[in-house]
Parts: sequence; C-alpha cells; structure tokens
Amino acid sequence: MDHDLRMERRRVRLFFAGLLVISAALDIVGALLVHRQTRSEVLETLLPATVTLGGRAGALLSGVSLLLLAVGIARGKRIAFRLTVAVLIATIAFELVKDLDFEEASLFAWILFGLWWFRHHFDADSDPSRLRWGLVVFAAGLTAALLYAFAGADWLLGTLPLVSYALIIAALTLLLRPMLAPRVAPADRERLHNLINSWGRNYISHLAVHGASSYHWVEGEACVAFTLRGRTALALGDPIGPPGIARRAIPDFLSYCDRQDWIPAFYQVDEPAPYRELNLTLVPIGAEAILQPATFELTGKKRADLRYAIHRCEKAGVRCVFAPGPEVAAEHAEQVRAVSGRWLQSRHSPELGYSLGTLATLADP
Repeated sequence: MDHDLRMERRRVRLFFAGLLVISAALDIVGALLVHRQTRSEVLETLLPATVTLGGRAGALLSGVSLLLLAVGIARGKRIAFRLTVAVLIATIAFELVKDLDFEEASLFAWILFGLWWFRHHFDADSDPSRLRWGLVVFAAGLTAALLYAFAGADWLLGTLPLVSYALIIAALTLLLRPMLAPRVAPADRERLHNLINSWGRNYISHLAVHGASSYHWVEGEACVAFTLRGRTALALGDPIGPPGIARRAIPDFLSYCDRQDWIPAFYQVDEPAPYRELNLTLVPIGAEAILQPATFELTGKKRADLRYAIHRCEKAGVRCVFAPGPEVAAEHAEQVRAVSGRWLQSRHSPELGYSLGTLATLADP
C-alpha cells in the first residue's frame, strides 16, 4: 500500500468518524429537546403514542451507539462499519417514527450512502474471540433497550435503563479491540535463525530471534520481527532478507498492520531511504561512537576523564575480555547471573531485553 492510498484511507475514515460524531450529537439533542407539535399530531392519527415515544427513545439510543462506533470508523474497523450501517438504517426509521423528522432522516441516509460508497476503506479486523462475545453482549443490550422503549416508553424518557447502555458500551469496547498478534512457533524461530545467518545485516537482527514475539513473513523470503504492545506493532530493526527486499517488505508490513488495526513502527533501522520514500517519520534515538583504533589515543586534555576511569578500573582489578557469548555463558554463568541479579534488584526493574539482549541470548551462537 503506497503513501497516497494510506493517506486517502485515513482521510476518509476520519471524515466519516467526525461526521458521525456531529450527526449523533444532533440526534441526541433532537431526541431530548426538539418536539415538532404539528408533525406529532399527524403521527398520533397514524401510530399509537407508545410507538412514537419508543421511536424517540430509539433515536436517543442510536445516537449514543453512533458516538461509540465513530471510534471504530476512525480506525477502519470492518465490524464497526457493519454495525454503523445497521444503526443508520434503524436511525432513519426512528427519526420518521418519533416526529416525521425528514431532515435528520435525510442526513443519516446521505451518511449511509457515503459509507457504503467508501466501504473498501473499512477492512480492519477485530480479535475473533472478543468479536463473538461483543456481538452477544451488544445484541443483549440492544434487545433490552428496545423492550424498555416500546413496552414502557412513557416513563423511559425520564430515566433511561442504564443496564442496556452499559451492555452496549461494554459490547462496543469488545468489538473494537484490535487483533492479537500471533505467537511464534519454534519452527518459525529456526526458520528466522537460518534467514539471519544468510541475510542479517542490521547489528540487532540476531536479537529478533529472542526479543520479538511475532513474525510477519513477506513473500516467503523476508521477515519483519515485531512485538505488539497495545495497538503498536514495533518491528525490531529492518526487514530481514535479501538485498533490496526492504522496499517491498516495509509497505507489505504497513498494509498488514492496517488490516489488523495496529500502528506500525520500526526501531533502530540502518538505511533511512526506504522509510522516507513511504513518508514515515524518522526519530533519532541516539548516536554511536565511531573510533579509528589505529589512531585513537588517550593523551590530551579531552581524554582526562577517560584516563581517570581506566585508572580506577585498573586499581579495582577490572579487566575487559572479549569472547564469544556461548563461551562466556559456559564458563562464567553463575557469576554473570549473580551480577545481573544484583543489578536488577538495585534498579527494581525487570531485565530489558527487546533490543539489548538478555542472559539467554549469550548462549545463541
């Protein structure tokens, strides 16, 4: 999905979400405060009073529902689109039944037509397990509200049944939850490990096996390793794969996240060009020191602090030894765990391992 299409989808979603909020607010105000005497008298000759009062209560209920569904429309939820279409159809009927409100009925009919015209922009999925429960709870709340409305509408307008509204709010909360990220199978980790050995260029690519909790495979030859937190899918480094795959893998991952109702982000990327081409925002998170060992010296005033630190370490018996991780893990496992445990206890925090590595990664060859 290119940048222009993503921006168009975003504009369409936000436009209809804002339109739903405004029209729903007008619907609620109209149901509570506006009463057209002449039209009501005409309706009284055609329909029982309980039906017209029930239509007013139904208009109020649909207004509240549209306010909540606007959130899902802004996020492009497929289930929110379907429910909004159903609620808009019901709202049109309620507007005509309560006091022949042709003006508001026409407004909602126009919104319904527009939503249907742009329906291909609303294709984000919801979590299947929550979706089933949400539909059950929503149906229960809607049934309770309609029963109250048409069975006792004369007292309903004074005190609307809180239980039906609570059920509907809870249901919409469940229905609009984003998809859960799939967990990684051991076979996928082994597959990614082989891919990293062949094409891993980013220096944190090898941490994808341990730090990321989900993988998105692109064309069977590249992988984006990511972890989902809330609605944010945070990819660890660049896509892992053959040279040039990033320009196909990045937009593919963006489209995948859009369908899941996630917000995509990439952490610690090497080459900014493919991301700039997609108009993604680049945020600097730090800088790396680059040294030339052949010419580096500790002499001079600028290196005084560094010389002092080195002398302190020498007096304390601290030595720097570079060795492969598996060797260190095998030879000094107990000492390393003890030092790490004391450090974590002093900081009162868990081990930070997403892009930093953990003790477990030392054993990874």
